[in-house]
Amino acid sequence: MAYSNRSRIKSKARIRSISRIPVLTVFKSHKHIRAVLTFQGKVLTSASTSALVQSKKLTYGGNKEASTALGEYVAQKIKSLKHNQIAFNRNGWPFHGRIKSLVESIKESGITV
Repeated sequence: MAYSNRSRIKSKARIRSISRIPVLTVFKSHKHIRAVLTFQGKVLTSASTSALVQSKKLTYGGNKEASTALGEYVAQKIKSLKHNQIAFNRNGWPFHGRIKSLVESIKESGITV
């Protein structure tokens, strides 16, 4: 296993150990972004840019604009579940670009990350 992949997996395990608040885990590919909100091993809600593209709310799911739209959509879902604070698991990926715009749009909606 490469060194960078090993450190990414260690980061994932550290964030997953948080069990007192819901954790928003993000997976990104070249074309889409997926966000899953879990609490104590159970999925509360999930959303992805591929679903937003299929519903004609987006034209492409792999850019910053799509991740911002996904963040606003996820924030609405989190508020409907009556949660105000979440932990963020970026899956070991660097905090810039699409991941950063996703988190910033969630924070602008009033949810503490």
